[in-house]
Amino acid sequence: MVKRFKAKKKMTFKKTKHLFYAICILSAMAFTFQYLYHLKFATNNQEFIKYLLEDSNHFKEYNSGTKKIVYKVTRFLTGVNMNKPVSLLENNFHYKNSSPEALVYNEEKKETTEPQTPTATPTPTPTATPNQKSSTKEKPLLYIYTTHQTEDYASGNLNEFGITPDVMMAAYLLKDRIEKQGVSVMIEERSMGDYLKQNNLNYDKSYTASRYYAKDVIDKNPNIDFVIDLHRDALAKNLSTTTIGDKNYAKILFVLGGKAATYKNNLEHATTLNNKVKETYPTLTRGLLARDYSIYNQDLTNHSILVELGGNENTVDEVMNTVEAISPIIASYVGDLHGK
Repeated sequence: MVKRFKAKKKMTFKKTKHLFYAICILSAMAFTFQYLYHLKFATNNQEFIKYLLEDSNHFKEYNSGTKKIVYKVTRFLTGVNMNKPVSLLENNFHYKNSSPEALVYNEEKKETTEPQTPTATPTPTPTATPNQKSSTKEKPLLYIYTTHQTEDYASGNLNEFGITPDVMMAAYLLKDRIEKQGVSVMIEERSMGDYLKQNNLNYDKSYTASRYYAKDVIDKNPNIDFVIDLHRDALAKNLSTTTIGDKNYAKILFVLGGKAATYKNNLEHATTLNNKVKETYPTLTRGLLARDYSIYNQDLTNHSILVELGGNENTVDEVMNTVEAISPIIASYVGDLHGK
């Protein structure tokens, strides 16, 4: 009787142990799938970009001891520092500290069609809640928004992650690099598409959406010294790319709304920045383009410019190279404006 009881007790213990092991395995699998799902490597959206650049903005979500262990393992196996997700991009670039040596070529003048910006601010009824924040404690000196948020670049080295980089990614990269120079930056994170949908507007009214958001930010932040509307151009690769040293860069173009009442002031800013870029990277800029029939919301301040960063055939590597090059120049210029 005693032997039978002991055998039964031993059997129960084994079953309990196996059940415990099974629960541990299932829990580990569930955690792994949940973790991988949260990374969203196969989703191209703004939430991924915010997570990707969490070291340069306010999305600080992963601080538990368990996740720090996962970070270390991930970094050891892949070289990607999940506490600094921008390393996912950096590991796919080949930065070389070589002195600029320009490759010069003739560039054709190119005209693009942009929707004319209305001079009157509409009465909107958006339901989106403003959520602009600066990643630093200081008040933002630079405001970056993207009227055409879905303009994308060539996938390049991000193709294996199922990601198509877009102008919003470029904006976050620019913010990250400029803030490393000590200048606080505010990114417009509200969706232009949501505004258009809520107000029954077509895509060609994107400047109406960005005008509403930009005016809201500028009115609430009088300390902002400079405003950039970041875009991606659409033109042939040989016109949107330059080689400096042994690296390819996405070229930039400063666009001005000649119809804006503040045109002369904005032209002065654009001219100064263009010259500063040319001093170090002669072929990186495509110069200035003023359109007499457009405003581009540049009448909201006398320190606004539109910047075309690269073209649709440029890769994120080339965009990042340009961001690295122009960030110190923009940061220095905005810092000088703030000191005046």
